[in-house]
Amino acid sequence: MGESAATVNYLEDSASLVGCKAQADAEALGGKVLTVIDGITLVSVPNGASTVSVSSDAKVAGTDYNATAEIPCAGFRGQPMGKCQAGVKRNGEGGVTTVEVQWPGGGSRALFFDQQGKFISADTNQADGSAAYKTVSKRDGDLTTISIGPERYEILDAFIMGG
Repeated sequence: MGESAATVNYLEDSASLVGCKAQADAEALGGKVLTVIDGITLVSVPNGASTVSVSSDAKVAGTDYNATAEIPCAGFRGQPMGKCQAGVKRNGEGGVTTVEVQWPGGGSRALFFDQQGKFISADTNQADGSAAYKTVSKRDGDLTTISIGPERYEILDAFIMGG
């Protein structure tokens, strides 16, 4: 979930804040259920702690995302490690899941995952020079770390696969 007046008191560095429309999906994440805001159950999922299987997947109200969250990120325009807003669109064309990361100050990067949650590629391009960047992904438990040149993103399976 992104930072807003409603969520700011629930954000922390050692966990991801995930929003689920269904209570059962929230409980399946394996984190701590915090509260319900506008029909979305907020769950604090410790980084590296969740194992989730896919079930039904609703949309976040007013968006075309299945979930939104603040994820650890760094490197965009030389920025240090911080948080970026992200939205996930699960099981799109060909079963591909897309995570759209919004950079502070504007711009974005799309990250693509297969049906098993394995990183496939990113939307790099020639115009900003990112097409020349080396792209590497690494899994550690239920956390995928993606490096695209100087950029770094950390994404939990719970966000990619849903609950």
